[in-house]
Amino acid sequence: GVDPEFMVPGVDLATKMVCVPFVAVLAVGLGLGFGYGFPVVAARLPVFLLALVLAQALRFLMGYALALLALFGGRIQSVLDVHNTLLFLFAGQIVPTVLLPDSVRAIVDLLPYRYMLGFPLEVLLGKVNDAQVGWGLAAAAVWTLIAWVAYRVVWRLGLRRYAAVGG
Repeated sequence: GVDPEFMVPGVDLATKMVCVPFVAVLAVGLGLGFGYGFPVVAARLPVFLLALVLAQALRFLMGYALALLALFGGRIQSVLDVHNTLLFLFAGQIVPTVLLPDSVRAIVDLLPYRYMLGFPLEVLLGKVNDAQVGWGLAAAAVWTLIAWVAYRVVWRLGLRRYAAVGG
């Protein structure tokens, strides 16, 4: 099963508000401590913030839709594990997506995972040109809409099928 507390929008947002500043300070501190510069493109900061909001919405809605699959049976841990593995592989956690071969990159660009993590960072660091930024924001928006529709459909179908156990 899935801990439903972590699928509540307010709890998710509160967790991010507490954790993100701490992690950001820690990451910048470690980076500066090891002599790594952060080549942030200041002009891209507003676009980065938009990409970050879309990334958070996409990640939350996709996770929520997958977690709601528990309404159909209760055992969805393997589905969540596959999702997390794909996120790990295609979001840029192992290798930045800009370093992938063109054939692999073309596939990764079509999947939602890059827009959950790698794309906002690429925008902030100036690793994508204006055309790629436009494409990326559009793709993130489309995937967010798809995830929202999936969440709504799974929720409605799941409520029809759900059967409470116990008294």
